[in-house]
Amino acid sequence: MSSLRDRILALTLFLVLCILAAVLLDLRWRSRAPRTVPATMATCPVAEDEASPARREWICTGRMPVNVATPRDLEVIDGIGPARARAIVIERERTGAFGEPGDLERVHGIGPVTAEAVAGDLSFRPPCEEPACSRDDSH
Repeated sequence: MSSLRDRILALTLFLVLCILAAVLLDLRWRSRAPRTVPATMATCPVAEDEASPARREWICTGRMPVNVATPRDLEVIDGIGPARARAIVIERERTGAFGEPGDLERVHGIGPVTAEAVAGDLSFRPPCEEPACSRDDSH
């Protein structure tokens, strides 16, 4: 009786380890998979009403447009929480658009290290009035 129980326990443990290994390998593979980005915002598969223009650009290009994003939009970026997101928008409204990553250092609480860390997830294109600007990344 003990032998059968030991075999069942060993088999169960083996199956659990196999499943865990498969999950870990899948996660590792997914993190290395290249992200496909549409050529222009016009070809983005996200419907206009599904997201704000800034969030739509982030979904389609992988970069959040810092000069048009709302605090809620900015919070999806690693390293930017609610307080920093509000501070970025307040500084942008107070002193104007951000032209390059170093301009983020104008924001209270963001230094060179943080600015560099989040710069890869942000676009610094100037804001525009035409709706086409939010759809076409070539502007």
